[in-house]
Amino acid sequence: MFLIGLYSPSSIGGVYSQTLWGFYGVLFVVLLSRLLIDRDGLSTPWLCVNSILMIASLLAGTILSPFSDYRWGGLVGFLLLAVLYLVTLRDVSAGQILQTFFVIANVLNVFISAAIILGSDTVDRFLIQHYSSFYPDLVEMMTTFRKPILSFATHSAAAFFFYLFFLLNFETYKLRKKTIFMGFSLSYIILGFALLSFSGMALMSFATFQIGHYIAQRRRKAFLIVISIVLVVSGAVLYRYFADIENLATAIDAVNTAVTSPTNGFLGRFSQLGTLFDTINYLRNHPFSPVGVSYRADLFFGDSGPVEYYLRGSIFLVLTVYIGLFAFLRRNLIRRSDAYLLFVVITGFELGFGSLTYIRTLYLLPVFVVYLNDLRRGAGESGEPLMPAFGPRAVLP
Repeated sequence: MFLIGLYSPSSIGGVYSQTLWGFYGVLFVVLLSRLLIDRDGLSTPWLCVNSILMIASLLAGTILSPFSDYRWGGLVGFLLLAVLYLVTLRDVSAGQILQTFFVIANVLNVFISAAIILGSDTVDRFLIQHYSSFYPDLVEMMTTFRKPILSFATHSAAAFFFYLFFLLNFETYKLRKKTIFMGFSLSYIILGFALLSFSGMALMSFATFQIGHYIAQRRRKAFLIVISIVLVVSGAVLYRYFADIENLATAIDAVNTAVTSPTNGFLGRFSQLGTLFDTINYLRNHPFSPVGVSYRADLFFGDSGPVEYYLRGSIFLVLTVYIGLFAFLRRNLIRRSDAYLLFVVITGFELGFGSLTYIRTLYLLPVFVVYLNDLRRGAGESGEPLMPAFGPRAVLP
């Protein structure tokens, strides 16, 4: 699942392949079926009800939709998410093999990203041929602007996964005190800023705060050194993109563009020229008319998870998606703080990009959960036993 989620191709000859994604979807269900059976994943009735209601609200929106054009592919991601929410991973361990692959993946990610930033035509062509996604020319545009998007096609998704890789490396460093993991953590922060997107800036600013807070509590001198390195390298990366920056006003304009751009800025998406403007107007005028998997050309089903979920299935789909996410993380992660942090990060990121039904998220999220749990067990943590959900005296801890 780790290798498929991270490196599986999404296109053939530069053309997005629905066949490939369909195969990954079927394989995803096959892989999780064993966990559902062996780990008794269907033993919690209310989680089954939540997943059923998620799909039911989507189908109800489709039936009630005023539009007659349908895109049934929109249902697939929610079906896979509904299955994922039922999986029990709390006592699953991947052992040393996942840790080894994790280190190898870190090295590959950093080197490939550096090649993109430095303008490697070979790497650019490879990504365009095998990792094009979402819409034509997206990956070509991203590599033209030297954005290290790896296999994620867009800078928003790349920023999300760079933060998650930062988090796993940082947590590994805190427990094992191996310098290489601190090096990877800093590398992902720098690469996240190099994406020059609102998501990258927001998530990597938070990552910088996390690492700075940790180091400042222990070694003030080391804190100053690390922050200086991050600032210097980030400045060099920015200079690579904006070699003509001569004054602060120009630099501020560059950051402002990343925030307010109608195409890739967070605030700009809701402006009159933004991708979500017509969608928000539809919801304002028809707050109780979800469209399910039906389609109208002026409605945009992306760039904001909550907006998409409300558009497709009203408040019922929004609630079942996020209640299911919280329950999945809280049930499966040994340390409660890990569950809360991941929930906040994912839901916060979802405001600007719907990631939960993205096939790479579906594959990688359970892997990251298992990796974090292995870290905690290695440190002697076993977690708290969970009370039966909605049984006698039941409370979701």
